[in-house]
Amino acid sequence: MLDAIDDALDVLEDDPSTAACRKRSFGGGLWGMPVRDRHDDWLIVWERDADEPDIIRVRYIGVDPFA
Repeated sequence: MLDAIDDALDVLEDDPSTAACRKRSFGGGLWGMPVRDRHDDWLIVWERDADEPDIIRVRYIGVDPFA
């Protein structure tokens, strides 16, 4: 799972506007990025910083409660 999370964070860092980074919308600019491996479903929840839009704030990395 660590490799999958690392790969997903690389995608998020490279271009957070991609569809892969915005699979789930929680409203108010909060997005969810599902991460899966053979055994687990996890979720990265993130948003752009209100004052510095180039900064991405990760709010949650953990088990996907919607899986």
